[in-house]
Amino acid sequence: MFVVVLGAAPSIANGLIAGVDHTPPILLRAGHMMGARGWSKFRHVVLPASMPSFVGGLKQGWAFAWRSLMAGELLVVIAATPSIGLRLDTARQLNQAESLISWMIVILVIGILVDVVFDRANTAIRRRWGVVDA
Repeated sequence: MFVVVLGAAPSIANGLIAGVDHTPPILLRAGHMMGARGWSKFRHVVLPASMPSFVGGLKQGWAFAWRSLMAGELLVVIAATPSIGLRLDTARQLNQAESLISWMIVILVIGILVDVVFDRANTAIRRRWGVVDA
């Protein structure tokens, strides 16, 4: 768990920090003119403006976490639980090419499905804030 969090946290934090740092000044001025100050300004202006970058950081963090998880599962067996990484390594050790390729396809499909979820979330956020046409 530590390795997965350690792999994901910097990417997620960088996405959020980049989003906050690159909030367009026109949005900040508009929020100020509408009376947003302090926490209200952060909550209603800065945080929504940084959401696309945050989702990008989440996507990158997930990719690092997924790779860390697969590497960890190849190295460590927890309570004799048959994980994807363990099954992949077992197929490699036993020279079972069909099983090895099938587990690689499972890993690929999981990665694609999660990528589709992140793309839909990113599109929905951008659409909501008017960055992309509906």
